Amino acid sequence: HVHLALARAAISLEKWSEAEAAILEGLRLQADDPELLTALAVVALRRGERSRARALVDDVLSRDPFHAEAQLLAGELRQTASIN
Repeated sequence: HVHLALARAAISLEKWSEAEAAILEGLRLQADDPELLTALAVVALRRGERSRARALVDDVLSRDPFHAEAQLLAGELRQTASIN
């Protein structure tokens, strides 16, 4: 999970392009990794790409309804949708 670690570091620095590049490289190796998909959802949400973030979160939750980070993101998406 080197790519995930790099992505999380870039996310913490708000370097969205670097984070996405690391995630996409990780997904090239492990296309269905829920941690990488969730990290990509974080990047999408922070960039304002709500529909992309929602699709990624829904994908992860369809595989694992109890995925904690995806559940948090789903809640954040619901909350921000009710505000807008």
